[in-house]
Amino acid sequence: MKEFLVVLMLAIVAFSDTYRTISDANEEGHKFVDGSFDSFLMAYKMALGDFNTDEFGEVAIPMCIFFFFLCTVFNMIVMFNLLIAIISETFTNVNENAIFAGF
Repeated sequence: MKEFLVVLMLAIVAFSDTYRTISDANEEGHKFVDGSFDSFLMAYKMALGDFNTDEFGEVAIPMCIFFFFLCTVFNMIVMFNLLIAIISETFTNVNENAIFAGF
């Protein structure tokens, strides 16, 4: 489980850095994130299912949409299916140990 959380955090940090870099290329009034923490929250909310793409600025909109789809596919589908697989494997191991323990 620790390894899963580390990989998930690295993915969220990588996508947040991507969005912060793209946002910094916009003019001052058209930035869609205001620093590293705001971009981290945006990537975290995106991993949880927040699909708000209206905030993207004027520069590199197709690239933002591409990374949006990449983030949603990787974080939501791949990572959370991996979490389900880890939990299922742990449940199976616990049930096998319960059978051997006589419960």
